[in-house]
Amino acid sequence: MRRESILTCVVAIPLALWAQNSSPAPAQTAPEAYSKTASATKQIKAPFGDFVVWFDPAKWQVGKTSETGEVEFEKTDGEGYAKIISEKVSIPTDTLAKVALINAKHADPEAKIVAQEKRTVNGREVLMMQMDVTASGVPFRFYGYYYGGTSGTIQLVTFTTQTVFAKNVPDFTNFLDGLMISDQPAPASASAAPEGPTVVPLNDGKASIQYDTKKWRPEADEDVTRKRFAMRRGDGYAIVISERIGIDLDALPNVALKNAQSVDPNAHIVSKEKRTVNGVDVWFVKLEATASGVPFTYYDYLYAGKAGTIQLITFTGQNLISEYEADFLEFLNSFRVAAQ
Repeated sequence: MRRESILTCVVAIPLALWAQNSSPAPAQTAPEAYSKTASATKQIKAPFGDFVVWFDPAKWQVGKTSETGEVEFEKTDGEGYAKIISEKVSIPTDTLAKVALINAKHADPEAKIVAQEKRTVNGREVLMMQMDVTASGVPFRFYGYYYGGTSGTIQLVTFTTQTVFAKNVPDFTNFLDGLMISDQPAPASASAAPEGPTVVPLNDGKASIQYDTKKWRPEADEDVTRKRFAMRRGDGYAIVISERIGIDLDALPNVALKNAQSVDPNAHIVSKEKRTVNGVDVWFVKLEATASGVPFTYYDYLYAGKAGTIQLITFTGQNLISEYEADFLEFLNSFRVAAQ
């Protein structure tokens, strides 16, 4: 089992992906209560948030812990894995089904939710989901609890190959039932996003982009130089990277290529040309790269000048680029530099 690729591609992607995707299975109601088992005698606190996980040390061993809020586990019989993913950002629990599905689709565009319900676990309501995801040619099933509270967000996920999933369900459930939550649920969003065009200033207002909130949903990112967006109909994404420091405009295509090759050594530029967009020169670069086994196509506008250095990056799967091209170009062509 290629555990590393699964941990990286599916579970460990940050929760800040807010795109709407294919409709998940409808939530079920009136679940039975679940609670920590007597054999769960060892505990570990989630790196972020008021969350503790109790587990059976005879069944599970703790692996690597990262500074980004993740803790890995492996079953002592070698037949399954688990992971705590905790984040400081507070996201309503009911939103997490869409978030988790989008994350899974980065590894497998055919990923799907096969079971979903709300459960009461140690007195707190969580979202239970099972997802089928194929990564590196291996079909996996993920089974997890998801919760968003006032102290942060936690994903507690178990997984193994689909062929041995059923026999591991009791151990997986007992592990998941060790989740203890001490904060309060994150409140649902009080209002929907405004409809219509929204202007986003870049580099202290020296430049800007405009996006249609009917088409795009903004995402959170801890890096203040980045702004992320996801298409509401799913599978199309954008990243805007703005820095005040200026560099040579003609160097930017090679910079973009080297960045892509840090993920995929075979990444390559398909085409590039200079364009004038709303009175300023930019490079338009079409680039292809494979990430986590998925071939992507990128449409980039690259700018360097009096407003700093700005990269506008849109991307989707190579098989979908014709479907999203018009929306990507509309997004890219909204770029403007303020008159100075």
